[in-house]
Amino acid sequence: MKLLTPQEREALLVTSLQKILDGELSEGKVLRQLRKEVLGMSQDQYAALVGVSRRTLSDIENDTGSQSIAVINSVFKPFGLRLGLLPSSKFLFEKLVEAQDSEDVLVSGQDRLSSFKRDVLRVLGWYELRRNDKGQFYFVLKVGNGEVILIGEFHESRVAAEAEIALAQKNSPVDERYDRKEAINGKFYFNLKGASGKIIGTSQMYTSSIERDKGIAAVKANAATLTIK
Repeated sequence: MKLLTPQEREALLVTSLQKILDGELSEGKVLRQLRKEVLGMSQDQYAALVGVSRRTLSDIENDTGSQSIAVINSVFKPFGLRLGLLPSSKFLFEKLVEAQDSEDVLVSGQDRLSSFKRDVLRVLGWYELRRNDKGQFYFVLKVGNGEVILIGEFHESRVAAEAEIALAQKNSPVDERYDRKEAINGKFYFNLKGASGKIIGTSQMYTSSIERDKGIAAVKANAATLTIK
């Protein structure tokens, strides 16, 4: 499978959500597209990751069955998405979008985006540049609920930390770049590495290997973001 660039992955996520809102694609079709093109996973692999049966996942992707909200949320969680309420009236929905589009903002100091797209990008995840108590720079990668899913290495300069973000964007879709680890206290975590083997970022601690693998999927889905705060 051809790996998507960070720009292509972010564009795919934003476009997919826009098509759901416009009624051009169903949630199931979007889930299938994101599973295959962003994560590169089979149905069996993804079903095991999110804790549902392959049949249930197949039903969701084919827009059949009557799954609970909890199940639907679990299968979309790696992409930082969950079910929400939207107006059923096309007129009211268009008014909502118009209101969101009324203000333009800058993302990463480069692209001028509508506030509607800005909010979509916030849901999908973003990077934050921080400094520790020694004045060193590092990044954290967050998902829509504000949870930190990856922490970068410490650097003496902001430029070096920004370069590490670019490495995270480039290497995050490659499964071989994730070093799955178990700590001496029995908890699980992972390191994202570059092609040279150098650590780019480290995850939080997880109580199980399954939760750790969900964290990896979340990084794969969100690390392409170009939004840096």
